[in-house]
Amino acid sequence: MRLRLLPAVLLLGSCTLGPDYERPEMTLPDAHRGSEISPQEAAEMAELEWWTVFGDPVLDELITTALRENRDLLIATARIEEARARARVARGERYPVIGIDGEALRELDSGDESSADTFTLTATAAWDTDLWGRLRRADEAARARLLETIENRRGVILSLVGDVSRAYFELRDLDRRLAVTLGTVSTRRDALEIAILRFEGGLTSQLEVRQAETELAAAEALAPVLALLRAEKENEISLLLGRFPGKILRGKDLEEQVIPPEVPPGLPSELLQRRPDVRAAEQQLIAANAEVGIAVANLYPQLVLSGFGGSESEELGSLLSSGTGIWELVANLTAPIWQGGRLR
Repeated sequence: MRLRLLPAVLLLGSCTLGPDYERPEMTLPDAHRGSEISPQEAAEMAELEWWTVFGDPVLDELITTALRENRDLLIATARIEEARARARVARGERYPVIGIDGEALRELDSGDESSADTFTLTATAAWDTDLWGRLRRADEAARARLLETIENRRGVILSLVGDVSRAYFELRDLDRRLAVTLGTVSTRRDALEIAILRFEGGLTSQLEVRQAETELAAAEALAPVLALLRAEKENEISLLLGRFPGKILRGKDLEEQVIPPEVPPGLPSELLQRRPDVRAAEQQLIAANAEVGIAVANLYPQLVLSGFGGSESEELGSLLSSGTGIWELVANLTAPIWQGGRLR
């Protein structure tokens, strides 16, 4: 529908279709029975960088490196930038589009072989009035998707820190086990020499020698297995750090590590709302809820206002002279009649 004049009063009737998001309510007790911690203490514990309780500077450095160079974390960060750009696009759809259009046209009349030139310079504008909130719901969904990617990145960070810490302590455990095994090999080699001397002196039978050889062989066979496991664990940590496989620095021995404090009972259930996966799931719900509004709005008519204003002249030099002005306003109303059930 094309109209020369559209009353601005029609724009006041815009609304937003679809359900507004409401967080599901849960009935929870006021406090945990037998609680040993206050809400303030719980909040302070939640803000701690928990891996620092081990007091191992090398572990802290490994985690810092992983947070800076891990490939999965870099991908998660890039996805945030992508979602942020999509959110800007969705928000930009709500505003008018303004541009400049210039045209030089020559028309030739084949009858008298004459030609006519026309030069046009106009400013154009178009605006989707978003009567039913389709664009507003799209903006809402895009913002929720952005927040979802941010929470997903926090989840990657949480998993990454946990994986680096776990692998580091497993590496220190393998170091300790290999050291004990090498010590056992040395001890059993000495025991074999003693058994041989005792056998040669006629004090024991050959059975004791064979038994000592068996024990030494078992210890010697275990040592390369542990060495291989240790190398694989170093490779795992290197990959978590975003590096090629290589040696990993060591800090405190396993016996020197600080045992972290136990988590006290009575932590408030609100701490669950800090979990990145829970927060990301809620943003998914918000986005899906907004997309319902988009689907409903597509069933209703859409009104787009457009127009242009500028100058038109047969000579380029007089394009900006008085009396060459042109303008046009258009209201375009489109409504779905039958879509084969696609929109429904």
